[in-house]
Amino acid sequence: MILKMKNNIIITQVLLITLFCACKRQSNIAIIQQNNKVEQTTLNKKNEQNNDCKSLFKELISDSSIENPFIDNFNISIDKEEEGKILLKLFDQSDAQENAVGWIVFDTKSKKLIDITNDIENPIELNYDIKLWNKIIDCYFNSNTNYKISKLKKSECNDTTTEDGSQEECFFEDTSIHNIYIKTIKDAKIKNFEFLLPSLPLKDINKEINQDGLISINYKISPKIVEIEFLFEGGITTLTLEQKKENVKRVISYSAD
Repeated sequence: MILKMKNNIIITQVLLITLFCACKRQSNIAIIQQNNKVEQTTLNKKNEQNNDCKSLFKELISDSSIENPFIDNFNISIDKEEEGKILLKLFDQSDAQENAVGWIVFDTKSKKLIDITNDIENPIELNYDIKLWNKIIDCYFNSNTNYKISKLKKSECNDTTTEDGSQEECFFEDTSIHNIYIKTIKDAKIKNFEFLLPSLPLKDINKEINQDGLISINYKISPKIVEIEFLFEGGITTLTLEQKKENVKRVISYSAD
């Protein structure tokens, strides 16, 4: 009788231990599943954020002064990141293999956007939109103020009279020739502005117009200065854009024949 009672106690203890272990195992599985769910949710949010940031990187590059034959149909991937410096690979959007057609460095410390596609030893510093730059810092770098460009764009214009006409001289801070060219078109600052090319050409060209008294538009392109001459039947209008470090001087001159 005593032996039977002992056996029953042992069996009961074994059952309790087994039940306890099973419950603990189920609890651990539930915790692991919950942790995996949280991690997956966090990963999904991070992927969504990275996609939003990549869109901003694309917009920044597309709107910059970059010269690349694939710029109208490109995508990007983040190839490498180190101490606030990001290497961006550009590839043709229709290329499933994502073969590189360009390499851009986004350098937060120097606040430069650099094209190293053709020669890493002689990189090309690109002009870009500061507002887009700061949006990327908000998106990708959690609004790190050390990486932002806090100086606001300012402009100051003066009108003067010349010997054969007049001119308007404006000074724009923290911008590029490309941006001011686009701004000049959007603001309709010049008569017959609609005949201007939608973006600056890469080399000198002469565009025949012969409409509304406008004979032609002549583009003279150099790295730091662009001169655009409107030849009218009754005179000449000249748009000059000059890069002065991070600033741009714009001069619009009107002269009669």
